Amino acid sequence: MNGSVTLILVVMLAARVAHSARILGIIPTASISHQLPFRLIALELAKRGHQVTVMTTDPIRKNIQNFTEIDVSMTYGYWRKTFDFTSMSDRSPVGFIERWSPSGKATCEIQLESQQMKDFLRSQPSFDVVILEQLVYYCYYGLIHQLGSPPTIGYVSLAAPTPVLASYGNPNNPAYCPDLLVGYTDHMSFWERLYNAYFMARIFYIWNYVTMPSQNELIRKYFGPDHPPVEEIDRNFSLLIVNNHFSVNYPRPLLPNIIEVTGLHLEKQRKPLPRDIQDFLDGARNGVIYFSFGTNVKGSTMPEHKRIAFLEAFAQLPQRVLWKWEVDSLPGQPENVMIAKWLPQQDVLAHPNIRLFITQGGLQSMNEASYFAVPLIGIPFFADQQQNVAKMVQSGIGYQLLFRDVTTDTILKAIHTVLENDSLWLSVLFYDSYRENMKRFSAVFREHQERSLDNAVWWIEYVIRHKGALHMRSAALDLSWWQLLLLDVIGFVVAMASIVVYVLFKAATYCKRLLALNLKQKTA
Repeated sequence: MNGSVTLILVVMLAARVAHSARILGIIPTASISHQLPFRLIALELAKRGHQVTVMTTDPIRKNIQNFTEIDVSMTYGYWRKTFDFTSMSDRSPVGFIERWSPSGKATCEIQLESQQMKDFLRSQPSFDVVILEQLVYYCYYGLIHQLGSPPTIGYVSLAAPTPVLASYGNPNNPAYCPDLLVGYTDHMSFWERLYNAYFMARIFYIWNYVTMPSQNELIRKYFGPDHPPVEEIDRNFSLLIVNNHFSVNYPRPLLPNIIEVTGLHLEKQRKPLPRDIQDFLDGARNGVIYFSFGTNVKGSTMPEHKRIAFLEAFAQLPQRVLWKWEVDSLPGQPENVMIAKWLPQQDVLAHPNIRLFITQGGLQSMNEASYFAVPLIGIPFFADQQQNVAKMVQSGIGYQLLFRDVTTDTILKAIHTVLENDSLWLSVLFYDSYRENMKRFSAVFREHQERSLDNAVWWIEYVIRHKGALHMRSAALDLSWWQLLLLDVIGFVVAMASIVVYVLFKAATYCKRLLALNLKQKTA
């Protein structure tokens, strides 16, 4: 009996090893919010027996079985020197995307020039599948081709940009599918639909005529001239994993090879808070407001008059305020405010005394607030943050405050709006409170978040099992733009209708003349 059990275990282990795959993940963006969700996918794949290699700007530097990292953290030097995220709140969506192409090119050059990358290429590795962050890093298409063009999976840590969806043949209707950068909901006014359509056309132009040509130059520089053009490889991805979901975004038509997941980075187990933070939260009889602008936007770099506005507003509140502040001191700090350079955000939001989260509107912060059912005030700065905050407002779970409008009065108005309608008589007489709306929102989000990691891993393994899963590729990718828009069909119908109208007109003219001739003969 014991021998049979041992044999079964050996067979199962051998089967697992036989089905293990060599997987390469490439996540070039120097931001932990881009790195962390994919790290969880990669670690889960390694846990299931796959040999996983990840190019990352945020290596965990631990000895983990089946898991290897290629450190490209040097990219942070460029990002910190180039971008002042606090000043981006007034930049237009078009102004933002015009920075994507040069930043993508610079990121590629920094990483491809690194010794770590050169050592990796010199080792001549081989992989069964490559997973690439599919933003503006087309230079890595040259690497994929050099690896023998294994099946490739796209990954984005936020809502997929319009050109990325288009590269899979996915429909993008500007009437109800806002691009992630415009900051609109799926119910747009005429002028919003007009701007959304314009913006989609503009981003396609920049993507196709600025970004792709510059990246083709990089491929020729680093991988030689004998490589397929970016445009060709871009239309041959097997799958796209989108770390955003209709439960926190908007429902839209998606092809079978576009998989939405959400909240991958959320931890199920709570960790003890540092004692000083625990005591501060526990002792808050009127609750706590948690304030953090995330990892990219530094609260300590905001203009002085904005900082003073927050301090004056917080000093007037009965609640305590826990503020992520990146330096040692906060001039003018009120007694009810506690600062910390770093905070375990998920464990903070899980505390029962947290009443409100003031956030920059980052997707992961929104996911965490949704999971722990904490209402929000969103102050968006760049990228998808405006869209996330628009979704908060539409769902009744948050309030939008633009950074340019920040004053003591507007901060107090926002806080009172979210907190004071939690009172029972207001919510009964007029509207559901932000907290009640968030509880319902959280219930939907948790249901989808629960299965997201397993879903992402299953689909990656599906692509591996089916050697790229070409059966999911849309035929839209084999049509030209005018065929896809049915312009040839419309032209044919218009031409045929014109011919019919012309023939009928000529026939009517001939009959009219013939009738006139007959009448003339009768009267003669």
